[in-house]
Amino acid sequence: MALDVIILLNSIFDLLKGSFILSIPLFVVLYILNIIRKKFADRFSLSWIISCLIITFLSYFIFLLVIYFLPTFQSMAEHDLGVIPKYLIPPMEDWLGFYVTKIVKLIFVAAIFTVLSLPFLLLGSLIETITQAKFKKMHKAISFFAAVFAMTTLLAALILYIFYWIPLGIIHLIYFS
Repeated sequence: MALDVIILLNSIFDLLKGSFILSIPLFVVLYILNIIRKKFADRFSLSWIISCLIITFLSYFIFLLVIYFLPTFQSMAEHDLGVIPKYLIPPMEDWLGFYVTKIVKLIFVAAIFTVLSLPFLLLGSLIETITQAKFKKMHKAISFFAAVFAMTTLLAALILYIFYWIPLGIIHLIYFS
């Protein structure tokens, strides 16, 4: 019985430690994206939710472009194929069709990720607002970090303990769907 409690406490401590480590670079990226979102919302006079959806979609799309096409371009640069006979080179339409279909697929994947991350964005915004209201003298970046840490911990707990199949599903959705 005591050993089970120690294992549970150790598991919770490791979850918090891992979430904290993951929250630091995530905080930097999300803080920059939040500044961009505010400027974007002011410039085009958009509401919080619309500007948040647009910036989230664009950031997911750029991230997916990088992780999808970077291995492709690296593999093309690393292989020295020598001189390829003209009849073995695929026509330009095939290359263009391949990249256009993959970009359209990544647009849909980015839209799916944006919709799935919306509840976490709303809950994170609620946590940020509550911490700002409760601790009025605290800097806004600290309350933003508290919201990022809380959402990272919640998402890590959900993925590690309940929905353990999500990372494999994400990899399949990005590369093989």
